[in-house]
Amino acid sequence: MSNNTHPQTANRSSALPTVNTQQQRLQYEQQLRQYEIYKKSLPTVNTISYEYLMNEMVPLAISLEIEEGQDINTSHSTKMAQSHQLIYQYCKLTLPQQQSILNRIHQIGFGIGSRISEMLIFHNNPNLNFKSLLSSDGRNNNNGAELLPVMKFICKDVWKLVFGKQVDNLKTNHRGTFYLLDKNYCLIRNFVVEKNSKFVEDSDDNLERHVILKPYLEIAAGVIKGVLSNLINIDTEAMTCVYEFVDNGVSFNVHVPKS
Repeated sequence: MSNNTHPQTANRSSALPTVNTQQQRLQYEQQLRQYEIYKKSLPTVNTISYEYLMNEMVPLAISLEIEEGQDINTSHSTKMAQSHQLIYQYCKLTLPQQQSILNRIHQIGFGIGSRISEMLIFHNNPNLNFKSLLSSDGRNNNNGAELLPVMKFICKDVWKLVFGKQVDNLKTNHRGTFYLLDKNYCLIRNFVVEKNSKFVEDSDDNLERHVILKPYLEIAAGVIKGVLSNLINIDTEAMTCVYEFVDNGVSFNVHVPKS
């Protein structure tokens, strides 16, 4: 098993402050020492174990949804099902059942994003400073361009901590819409749909492959909205985060209306 540990914070040398005076230099050196202490204080977990845990959130949510729709005499069937069988069963569920599962997974991701942002910003990390963006109640004023540093924070620090890498590309239309491109989204990186599987019909192979992957993308959508809920002064129900497969990866399209 790999000895790598996860999560770790990303290096941000490009965001380091300019040092002009001796006083600033001393303050900066003190911040670096604090940051090293902060990094060592972060909990670590084996990378393989962490990715396995993240991936198992989907079968668990599917199992719970199926069990809720069964009577007590038949609920044991999902408990005995293996993870890949539960994922294939997801395709056979009704659209309301599938949406209920997506909502359940979204809330898990939302909780992760909310807690991760608190840990990164408020737990003695001198390299992250949103004070100029926050109002007196500690939330972002959502004044147009001020969203960009928050989205960069999601793309660099949050994505690195949760998914092991930074977002590959960030674009915006400067009207509250952002496009986050991940060319190698870790939760589906090793995902394979069995050919000639009894769970997937040949005629719908590509369609069902995309349907199967949606719950894994919903985790990231929840993480994004969880972070934004902590940092901007707007109702999360007004925000949207949709995802789509593009030629070179997965694009998460986030829209935050102006408050």
